[in-house]
Amino acid sequence: MRRAAAVTLLATGCTLLAGDPDRIIALEIVGSTRYTVPVDDTLHLKARARAADGDTVIGAAIVWAVLDTGTVGIALDTATGTVIGQAPGDWRVQARVEDIRSDPVTITVVAPAP
Repeated sequence: MRRAAAVTLLATGCTLLAGDPDRIIALEIVGSTRYTVPVDDTLHLKARARAADGDTVIGAAIVWAVLDTGTVGIALDTATGTVIGQAPGDWRVQARVEDIRSDPVTITVVAPAP
């Protein structure tokens, strides 16, 4: 009985040291990290959460946020990553899951073509 308990404790300890292979360790931007959109145009950003084992984590609650402060010339749907250009300029957004953050995405909004 003691041997079985020792083996169970050893197996549990190894799992804790190795970590949970399903835990999210990175957020990867799908596509470019630089976009140009005209005023009133829409852009759909995508990111994918990666687990410690390298697999994509399906259903991860990815939240988008604007990194710039002050007046921002984009409208951002934080749940979907949908961006609408509102005023010319450059802005940065980032995907997040818990404490994990993606590389920033730069969005340049330009005046619409005449």
